[in-house]
Amino acid sequence: MLHTVNSLTIRKYGEIDRTGNLSLLRKWYNVFPVSWFDYQKTLSTIGQLFNKGIDKTIINEVAKLISYNNILILEALHSAIYNLIVLKAGNDVFKKKARKTENLRQYLLTVKEITGIEIKDIAGLDLLKKETQRRIDKYHERYRTIINNDSIPFTQFAYSVFVLIEMPYNPDMLLSEFADLVIIADKKAKSLEKIKSKNG
Repeated sequence: MLHTVNSLTIRKYGEIDRTGNLSLLRKWYNVFPVSWFDYQKTLSTIGQLFNKGIDKTIINEVAKLISYNNILILEALHSAIYNLIVLKAGNDVFKKKARKTENLRQYLLTVKEITGIEIKDIAGLDLLKKETQRRIDKYHERYRTIINNDSIPFTQFAYSVFVLIEMPYNPDMLLSEFADLVIIADKKAKSLEKIKSKNG
């Protein structure tokens, strides 16, 4: 027995795509080679799911921009909070009059929404800096440069889809479920691409 789109997960298909090992299509260990089974049917079904008018390059590029934008937002928030907590306190000592920090509350709420980190002191700022660096590292890992017009690896495409629809990455999702998300991500990417082309 071979996997179908209703039993194959993103993780398993990503491994098949990365290694090219078709024996991973088996549901369980079987001494017979995969070529004895109708594996072309499974592969053509997968191809139909993800190639019907869907532009993987646009999805990947828009998700890349969104990820990079989120990193820039975190870096700007870190600088703003640092200025309001650390540097402002030093300036207030010399001026002998404390100024209000109306924006600080909004910055702290935004950081909590994006990362889940609640900043109460310098240790919270350090956590935000580490989280920002982790996201930068993940960005470089996920969106490595594609050389010589190689096709986008399936796992990278899956990351891009989850970024676009703002869901946490779930490698255990079935391909049949993931296909619905791909359609949503494709529509969103194309609409964002139209907006980008209108604005130049």
